[in-house]
Amino acid sequence: MTDASPILSNEEFDALLASGGDRPTALGHLRPSDQLRAQLKTVTTLLQELGPLPDQPALVRRLHDGTVAAVAIGDSLCAGRSPHCHIACPEDVGLSKRHFEITQEAGHYFLSDLHSTNGTLVNGQPCPSQERRHLLDGDLISAGSSLFAFLAGSHAPPVILAH
Repeated sequence: MTDASPILSNEEFDALLASGGDRPTALGHLRPSDQLRAQLKTVTTLLQELGPLPDQPALVRRLHDGTVAAVAIGDSLCAGRSPHCHIACPEDVGLSKRHFEITQEAGHYFLSDLHSTNGTLVNGQPCPSQERRHLLDGDLISAGSSLFAFLAGSHAPPVILAH
């Protein structure tokens, strides 16, 4: 089975990203290879603007003023509109007060949507509230109008693949 959607030229791809098309939901109509290309370019851009990479697992995002910042996750981290969240985004009306949480278990990190109104996407795929999603280095998390990149840090555990 072939995919009928066209492969984007570099110019078309760059124009799409420049127009704000780096949101995972805006890329759903593209070929999987172009979706991956957009994810890689988005993460690369954030990392280039961040400066020194964090040693510990962190979430990276573009702040309201356009700067890029990383927040260490530690054992857990909550993101949402509430000022009580580790990552508070009061300007993002698409976020719930407590939108999603990331927890650490045995060196692995898992995302849970906290029954948010608008849901959470990991690499463009919905993360249902009743499921935990295992995060891998470079995963993009979309919640409300905010986009976060998960960085495993320099102490990332090896990926274990099921046979």
